[in-house]
Amino acid sequence: MTREDELDGLIGTLYEAALEPELWREAIEGLLRIVDAQIGHLYFLERNSGRVTSSIMLGPGHQREDIEQIDADYSAYYRTIDPRQAVAARAAVGEWILCHEHWDEAFVRRSEFFNDFLIPSGMRYLLGARVGDMDEHSVFIGILRAVGHRPFGEIEVGRIKRIEHHLARAARLYFKSEGLRRKLDSGLAALDALDFAALIVDQVGAVHFANSATEGLLRRKGVALKVRAGRLSHAATEINVRLEALLREAVVGGKGGGMRLSRGRESLDLHLLVVPLSARSRLAAPWQMPLALVLVSDPTTRRMPPDRFLRLLFGLSPTEVRLAEALVAGLSPGEYAAGAGVSMNTVRTQIRSMFEKTRTRRQADLVKLLTSLPAIRLDGEIL
Repeated sequence: MTREDELDGLIGTLYEAALEPELWREAIEGLLRIVDAQIGHLYFLERNSGRVTSSIMLGPGHQREDIEQIDADYSAYYRTIDPRQAVAARAAVGEWILCHEHWDEAFVRRSEFFNDFLIPSGMRYLLGARVGDMDEHSVFIGILRAVGHRPFGEIEVGRIKRIEHHLARAARLYFKSEGLRRKLDSGLAALDALDFAALIVDQVGAVHFANSATEGLLRRKGVALKVRAGRLSHAATEINVRLEALLREAVVGGKGGGMRLSRGRESLDLHLLVVPLSARSRLAAPWQMPLALVLVSDPTTRRMPPDRFLRLLFGLSPTEVRLAEALVAGLSPGEYAAGAGVSMNTVRTQIRSMFEKTRTRRQADLVKLLTSLPAIRLDGEIL
C-alpha cells in the first residue's frame, strides 16, 4: 500500500468514526502509523470552564486499563499543569506544536508535569494542535512518542497536515453526534424506567423500541394488545382498525390521541395514549423519520412505592410501612389489625403517626398520596 492509499483509507475511516465511535481506535491507529507515534489523544475542551468534556486516548502497544488510567489522571489534574496547554490555546487553529521547540531539557528536568506524569507514563515528545473550534468547545489532538524515540519533525507535520481538515471535521461531527447519542440514551433510559408500557412505533405499528414494562404487560392474561411480527396490534378487529388510524394520525398528521382498549373477557380496560414524534425529536433521531410514542397503562393498578423509599421520604417505620401497604391494598384498619394480630388502639396510633409524617389528615388522603408517588423500574425491580 502506498502512502497516498494509506492516507485515503485513513480519511475514510475518520468520517466513519464520526458516526460509529468504535472505529476511532482504527482511525487513531492509522494516524499514529503515518507519523510513527505510540499514543494518540483526541479531546474536547469547554473553553469557559477549562473542563475536558469528552476524551479519546488510544495506544495500540499499551494495556487498555493503563491508557484509561493515563487519560483519567490527565483530565483530573495534570491537564491543569500541562505547560503545552497554554501554548496550544494561544496558537492559531491548525498550528502544530513540536514540544522540543518550546521546552528544553533543563525545563523538562524541573517540570512536575514531565517528571510526575508524562515520562513515568512512558511518553516524551508531543506533536499537537488545536484543530477546530465550535460554539463552546475547542478540539485538540495530541500525538505522543515514547521515551527513547526522537522528537517529531517537519516530515511528520507535513504528513498530518494532509489530513488535518478531515480530522477536524470528523471530530466536530463526532462531538455533535455524541451529544445526540447521549440525549437519546437518556431519553430511552427514562422510558425504560417507567413502570407502564412505552413503545416507539411507526405509522404501520412497527415497533422500534419497547421498554421493560411492555413485555410484562403483554404477557398478562386477558391483554388483547400484542406485538406480532414486530408490529403493535389488537386482537379485536374493530379496535385494531381504530388503533391503526390513531397511529397514522400521529405519525403522518402529527396529531396525538388516545383510546381505551378492551382486555378481552375481563371487565377492566387499558388506557392508550399516542404522542407524535417529529423526525427532529430526540427519541426519533436514530431513525430520522416521524414516529409515535405509545403509552399504555392500567388505570386500576394501585402501585405502592417500596418501603425504603417511604422510609427515606417520610420516615415511616417498618410497621407503619406494612400498615400503609394494607391500606393501599384496600384493607380497613380493623381488617389489618385482625390479620396482623395487633389491637385497634395500636393501629390508630400508627395511623396518627403516619398522618403527622406525611402531613395528611384523612385515611383517603394518605392512600391518595402514597399511590400518587412514582414507581420507577431499576434493574428489573420497582424502585
